[in-house]
Amino acid sequence: MTCLRIRFRSPRSTADRISDVLQEYGAFAVSIENAGGHDCFDTAFPAEPDWTEVYVAGLYQPGTVSNCITDAFNRHLPALRPLPVTVEEFTDAECLHSWTRGYGPVQVCERLWVCPS
Repeated sequence: MTCLRIRFRSPRSTADRISDVLQEYGAFAVSIENAGGHDCFDTAFPAEPDWTEVYVAGLYQPGTVSNCITDAFNRHLPALRPLPVTVEEFTDAECLHSWTRGYGPVQVCERLWVCPS
């Protein structure tokens, strides 16, 4: 079995609206990840990362027609057109672990690194 990932690149300020539309159109999971060159976190006051460009991705059941989703963005968020979009199919195993693709080691301070495994 496969799942479909539809991913948009956008400014961080519009990510929540894009996420809402993905969920409204049937995404069973939505993620927001950094699209910039480096991760930037405020370590003194932990909050949301300070990302300017993000990828907002929705995972869909097999058989979802991706054109319907992208057309929905043109109707609901016309000011954001054209959003760069990628559409990919994943197998079950890839789908379960797709969220880990963009995560590499993060240096928290001079001698402390967080390394996903």
